[in-house]
Amino acid sequence: MKKYSNRSVTEGCSFYGNFEADNKSFRLNTSTGYYDLTSGEHYQYLRNRQGSVMAVVDDKGATVQRTGLYPTGTPYILPCDYKADGTNNLTPVTEHLHIGNHWMGYGGLNYYDNTARMHDPLVGDFKSGDPKFYDYPGMNHYSFCGANPANIIDPNGEDILEINNMGEIISYTP
Repeated sequence: MKKYSNRSVTEGCSFYGNFEADNKSFRLNTSTGYYDLTSGEHYQYLRNRQGSVMAVVDDKGATVQRTGLYPTGTPYILPCDYKADGTNNLTPVTEHLHIGNHWMGYGGLNYYDNTARMHDPLVGDFKSGDPKFYDYPGMNHYSFCGANPANIIDPNGEDILEINNMGEIISYTP
């Protein structure tokens, strides 16, 4: 079980595979969005060509969250800055942003949990070495996406994948 305290020191979020729970809600994460078990509503992710979540819409098609991300994952529009009625919402609908990874930026940490290791989007590197460094001998083992985040994605912090202009994954050879 992973615990994140991204809202306050005492309020955390627990993950059990695709199931996510905090003190207020329970939800089931899917590849296309999530199902809120508390309210019974389904939300869809709208993604860019890298696979990053740029907006979240409800079943009626109304935008409930909007996000703006640079290629490294640094947000220029935070998810809590947008609400459909134009006011600010301090609680984001989802924190699965860059390539679907969990954003932990609401306490000043500003990292992504890429499963295998932590990613710092401001600096553009990982906080630990690549566990599969022998697969990419000519690359810096702390570098995010081989220092090319516009054309390469690293969804889990271990394998880098090249994407074409249509957002399709093509094989990558270092």
